[in-house]
Amino acid sequence: MRKIRPYIVCSDGKGNLYEDRTLYAAGRSGFDFIPLYLHQMIEVPEGSDMFELPGRAAVGFNAQGYPGISTEGIAAASFIAPAYTQLHL
Repeated sequence: MRKIRPYIVCSDGKGNLYEDRTLYAAGRSGFDFIPLYLHQMIEVPEGSDMFELPGRAAVGFNAQGYPGISTEGIAAASFIAPAYTQLHL
């Protein structure tokens, strides 16, 4: 299986989200940043919210696998709908 690396998502500060194609998505495992792959992700469930994180930098991995900070925009995050996680109890 080919591992597809999604790009990080940033905000323009006006409520618009877009991919920053200079960095690949990263996640956290304890204190470590780790690369994320498309097969590990789900679509954002209905009822979830997306947020801009003003004053915070979007981080990811460059094409060489080194951590980097986006210069393209503001960090963004998703809050998964609580009802979605309750379905899996």
